[in-house]
Amino acid sequence: TPASATSLNSLKITRKSLGELQDKLFPKAFCPLRPCGSRILVQIASPLDKSDGGIILTTETQEIQRWNQKLAKVVKLGPLAYKNRDTLMPWPEGPWCKEGDFIRTVQYSGDRVEVQTDDGRIALFATLQDRDVYSAVEEGFDPLTLKSWF
Repeated sequence: TPASATSLNSLKITRKSLGELQDKLFPKAFCPLRPCGSRILVQIASPLDKSDGGIILTTETQEIQRWNQKLAKVVKLGPLAYKNRDTLMPWPEGPWCKEGDFIRTVQYSGDRVEVQTDDGRIALFATLQDRDVYSAVEEGFDPLTLKSWF
């Protein structure tokens, strides 16, 4: 009905920003891996234990989030990343991303490993091919405002 549509449109959905969630999504952890060749090392966003509304998420829901996550933060670039493999010259268009950038990648791509943080949490890292970076999030744009479709 038009009345219910109006009330739905007037609801304000709040979503915490990356700034508020950065320590939870990307906990500080030392990853002992060094990307080789044309690969890059990224930290995959960790699942949250609560929704923005305060609902505690089940372990199963968190595991689904963990393995379906596409948002990552670039940690290290391999020595051949974004270079011509034959000449070792940089790609004419330049690197697609740099250390510290937030990227979107293939859902199940890369060699994924879990690393325990000092406070006992788990941080997820992946080593990807440089070409598996689908997009880099523009600097200053909050990547949490982008909704994934599975």
